[in-house]
Amino acid sequence: MPAQKGFFASLFDVEFSELITPRIIRVVFMIGLAFTGLASLMWTLTMPPLAGGAILLGLIFSALLFLAGAICLRIWLEVIMVVFRIADDLRAVRASGQAPRE
Repeated sequence: MPAQKGFFASLFDVEFSELITPRIIRVVFMIGLAFTGLASLMWTLTMPPLAGGAILLGLIFSALLFLAGAICLRIWLEVIMVVFRIADDLRAVRASGQAPRE
C-alpha cells in the first residue's frame, strides 16, 4: 500500500486517489455537536415566558432536541464511514486477486 499523502496534498489531489473524509469525520462530528447544542440553547433562550411546570417542560424538550440532533448526526456520519469502509474492503479484495463469491 502506498504511503499516505499529507492532508493538504490529499485535499488538492485532483485524481481523488486519497480521501480526506475519513480523516476529518471526528472534527465534523464535534462541529455538528456544537451547532446542535447551540440550536438547543437558542431554542431554550427564545422560548416565550412560561409559568411553573411549563418551564421545566421546555427545558426537557430542549434536552430532547439536543439528543435527537446528536443521534441523527451520528447515524448520518456512520453511514458515510460505512461507505468508505466498503470501498476499502473492495479495494483489498481487488488487490488480493480473489474473485467475488457467487
